[in-house]
Amino acid sequence: MLRSDLEVTGHMWFLFVRLPKGEGDTELTQSLDGLGQGMENMHDVSGNPSKDTFQRGRFQFLRAETTLSQERDLPHPALLESHALIRLEAATPKPLERYEARLRLLLEARGGSVESLIGVERPRIYTSQAMTQFAYARALLPRTGTQSPLGVVTPMNKTAVWWEMDWMHRESFFLPRYDKDENLIAKGHALAAESGFPISPGALRMPLTAMDAKGATTLWGTSSLPKRM
Repeated sequence: MLRSDLEVTGHMWFLFVRLPKGEGDTELTQSLDGLGQGMENMHDVSGNPSKDTFQRGRFQFLRAETTLSQERDLPHPALLESHALIRLEAATPKPLERYEARLRLLLEARGGSVESLIGVERPRIYTSQAMTQFAYARALLPRTGTQSPLGVVTPMNKTAVWWEMDWMHRESFFLPRYDKDENLIAKGHALAAESGFPISPGALRMPLTAMDAKGATTLWGTSSLPKRM
């Protein structure tokens, strides 16, 4: 059965953080670590959240690994030059709005900055039962930061040319394509990704420092944040 509803099932925010210059700020460190009070720290848990947890909101800290980051077709300095990413998700935007507002107050008063990318989660649409089984049934559930210590962020921006295509034309890119003699000429997304990824970036989190807050992971790569925090 195909779905065509546009119901929003969740909200996800990516807060790209530039930290203030200077060495050490114990008060800032403690305040940042306290922003997620009452929310679930995704570094510590595996699997999908319960309904109650998703209502309260979830967070994860990731540190930028600049040597593994690079600018591509659409320059976005605020992402490329960020020191850390804080990923938030919740059933409603309320806890995420509260978190971001407090984060901005803490950082901007000290010369830091926050760049926000905001999105929503919706059910998959136009996905048949057969394709669901082929493409999604084997997908790993989110894992702890200890199990999956790396994260990758690849922002994309669909062009006007893409949206000018008929929706059926757009859908065709996800499926294999054949010539008139039934020779495969393009795998499409489904076959190209059939074997999956050898490493799965899971639920990650990293304390913004030399904080005691447990665990750590990364955005583009490592396992600790700048000592100057």
